[in-house]
Amino acid sequence: MTLLKRTLAALGGLLLCLVVVAGVAVWWNNRAVPAPDEAALAASLERRIAWLDTGAGEILREPNPMLWWMVREAARRTDDSRLSQLFARYEGQYLTHGGNMWAHLFDEGSTAPIRYMEVERLPYYNQYFLYALPCDKLLGAQELIRRQDQPDFCDHGRYRFMPACVTHQLVGLRFLQHRQCGDQAAVRSAIAQLQRKLEGQLTWDVRVVDVYIQRVLMLAESGAAERIKPIWLRRVLDAQMSDGGWSGTRPIVAAGLATPLCFTQSGVAFTVPRSTFHATAQGVLLTSLLLENGH
Repeated sequence: MTLLKRTLAALGGLLLCLVVVAGVAVWWNNRAVPAPDEAALAASLERRIAWLDTGAGEILREPNPMLWWMVREAARRTDDSRLSQLFARYEGQYLTHGGNMWAHLFDEGSTAPIRYMEVERLPYYNQYFLYALPCDKLLGAQELIRRQDQPDFCDHGRYRFMPACVTHQLVGLRFLQHRQCGDQAAVRSAIAQLQRKLEGQLTWDVRVVDVYIQRVLMLAESGAAERIKPIWLRRVLDAQMSDGGWSGTRPIVAAGLATPLCFTQSGVAFTVPRSTFHATAQGVLLTSLLLENGH
């Protein structure tokens, strides 16, 4: 056998192994299992809230308004005083000083001015949120905003390579729905199409990283909790760290490595998984929604 043939045979064998491994991973990610019961969800939620409460001083340095919106929404659904007090501390630190545009996220009657030059420097999805929340007509006329009204927005250009594009777009559409902004029939149709896309992503993307949690959360938040396969929810619960929080990464190979090889949001990397406010806030809201709805 020539060198070329041996090389091709080796590559073919490697490719076959990769296909088998991928197939097993997809099966494992979609296999039939019993749904976690209310006690398991409640225990998981308690550990997450405890992580937030214990690390309050650290996470209050993170001003990301969407994460704090999740904390407030979880507090509303659980009536947990620790979450309410934590949000009150954030509110006092970041929202009591006039002029914060993100006040619209927490107060539908806010009169905080939209600072358009500042909005232009924000990520595309934050621009969409700040349009939807006060239903700002000037922002709504921008091409980038109008494109995000379309359910195929994430299928084009650089956005198709952004793992969280669909979840971010769905958040914006939900704000449009809550605030009754725009053509509501078109909004409902777009939401339904994005829910189907999230089902597909959860089916085939087996990496239980930050965006995996986010996809499950947005199915639950957008009224499609019945589409969440029990295995997806169990995998999210199983990914909870020993300290009660969640990491945005997930080990693939850890044995014998000081820094394990992990799945990350954008692929794989050698990194040490650590609980983050971003992932944990999503998990707190997810379990709060499921418990509220008796999932």
